[in-house]
Amino acid sequence: MYHLKEKAYLLLHSLEKAGYEAYLVGGCVRDEDLQKNPNDYDITTNATPTEVIRICEHTIPTGLQHGTVTVVIEGDAFEVTTFRVESTYRDFRRPDSVQFVSSLKEDLARRDFTFNAIAEDRHGRRHDYFGGISDIENRVIRTVGDPVERFQEDPLRIVRAARFAAKLGFQINHSCYEAMVQCAPLCIHLSVERVTAELQKMWESPYPTLGLRLLFDTPLCNYLPPFHSWEVHQVKIKDVDGIRNPLFYWLYLLFLLDIKPVDIEERLTAFRLPNRIKKQLLVAFQLIIKPIGATSMAWKEAMLTYDLSTLFVVRQFYERIWMQEAVPTEEDLNQWYAEMPIHHVRELVIDGASLQKTVNRKAGAWLGRTLKALCRRVALEEIANDEQVLLKVGYEIGKSDQA
Repeated sequence: MYHLKEKAYLLLHSLEKAGYEAYLVGGCVRDEDLQKNPNDYDITTNATPTEVIRICEHTIPTGLQHGTVTVVIEGDAFEVTTFRVESTYRDFRRPDSVQFVSSLKEDLARRDFTFNAIAEDRHGRRHDYFGGISDIENRVIRTVGDPVERFQEDPLRIVRAARFAAKLGFQINHSCYEAMVQCAPLCIHLSVERVTAELQKMWESPYPTLGLRLLFDTPLCNYLPPFHSWEVHQVKIKDVDGIRNPLFYWLYLLFLLDIKPVDIEERLTAFRLPNRIKKQLLVAFQLIIKPIGATSMAWKEAMLTYDLSTLFVVRQFYERIWMQEAVPTEEDLNQWYAEMPIHHVRELVIDGASLQKTVNRKAGAWLGRTLKALCRRVALEEIANDEQVLLKVGYEIGKSDQA
């Protein structure tokens, strides 16, 4: 069984053996220069897609119109793309056409940033025509060629520059930064899905504070879908690095955008986030508008209504953004949760049918309210989770509940 890079080198060797040039390219080369293990290896070659399919045993025609074939080796996929140059980008996203070329340098010249335009052959030799290695050493983000041209081709590259700053902790080159400011209005042409995907990657990066500052300073926030149509103000970004939870950064972004409570659901829907994340954020947003108290009892009551993962995010917000001093730790929350005898109505030793029979009342909304009240009292250790106790207290609550 070969390791991932060994498989990539075997693929390079197969293409070279058939008479073609082939190189590792892009993020895998950049990450190795940064002493990181790449998640995948992309390959560029002067072999056409048809030739790649002929040479390699297991292939998938994933993007023939753009010169890309996926080659599968022992279950691992490698994107192999033919050297190419691209025409204009009338839709600000995809080139109108691509043309295959025979020159590695021409292929690298079409790429976005210098550190993504470094190629490596199977002998480990680097081919760096645009100063990418030097930019990595100097921790600088710089485009290949004229930054205005690169950003006009695909405005998502402006967002990617901010995301790479968050991922790598690099500074934006001065001319690149000026081009980001100049070209920011082009971002209105981007799709919400592409923007949301880039933001999610930013939140998963080591330095999200850098990315957030670029969003508001450039000013990308005034033009990015979906919040380009909202009123966005200049804000002071707190240092929020070190929190390994993307939900926290979505919550902080909503806070920075100064969204009114009445608009929050509509705004979250506009981001087209997965429903699970959207629901968690709706809850978390409400809990920063109406904060949980500082006592263990207040947090235990919250645990009966909200899941623990959401409460962890809210706790981090109180601590890092509100700068509250009396904020429980995650260890506190875990301990309080463990101390609670029950966490849900279904854990009561009685059910609705037995309670209804005891109260001798037709089923209705009162039944759910009574069970919920019993659950709260047991969870907070006010009464025992005992059948006789629950039926006695439930009888009293059920008889008096006339809502």
